Amino acid sequence: MKNPFYYGGVVGKENFCNRKEEINQLKSDIKNGLNVLLYAPRRFGKTSLVLRTVEELGKKENLNFVFVDLLGISNIEEFINEYFNAIVKSFETSIEKTINFLKNILNFKPTVKILLDQSGSYKLQIEFTKSQLNQTLEEVLNLPLKYANKGKKICVIFDEFQEIQTIGVENKLRTIIQHHSNKISYIFMGSKKSVLTKMFSDKTKAFYKSVKHFH
Repeated sequence: MKNPFYYGGVVGKENFCNRKEEINQLKSDIKNGLNVLLYAPRRFGKTSLVLRTVEELGKKENLNFVFVDLLGISNIEEFINEYFNAIVKSFETSIEKTINFLKNILNFKPTVKILLDQSGSYKLQIEFTKSQLNQTLEEVLNLPLKYANKGKKICVIFDEFQEIQTIGVENKLRTIIQHHSNKISYIFMGSKKSVLTKMFSDKTKAFYKSVKHFH
């Protein structure tokens, strides 16, 4: 007899059980442009729950979602490139369309390398000087808004969000996304409850009272 339980990775539709109430609540929050904090220990199904939700919304509501796993990202340069790749791959379907997008939507003209792996998949790498770092970061953080202003419905998902504190973009990220209110829904997921609780409930922290809590 096949084991009906799946453990240790993202659960697909065939292995997903129930959670209808949570999915419906998340759908409502996303459609209303609310920001949500979702925390639970690792391997408790957070990613599966959120991806199932946005995939269903993608079909019914024409929603685009951007997924960024912050675990393992250690500095601002890595964050910029990981986030940038996640955004453009969510909206653009080819390298050519991505290059045209860069020419038409960005306020600056970065040097972009196209990196191909053995399977033919590509990854983009933005190159910039130290003096261009702040402008590049701000441009990338505002990319989802530029798509939203074109009529796109967007949800941005940050996994293991507590790691943002070690990357050094916490304050800048908060400053930028507060201007995206109602146009973009942000979901902040993490596994360290005590750290996340402090990040969103401590008056001295950048993300104080910036989300609707969702356990």
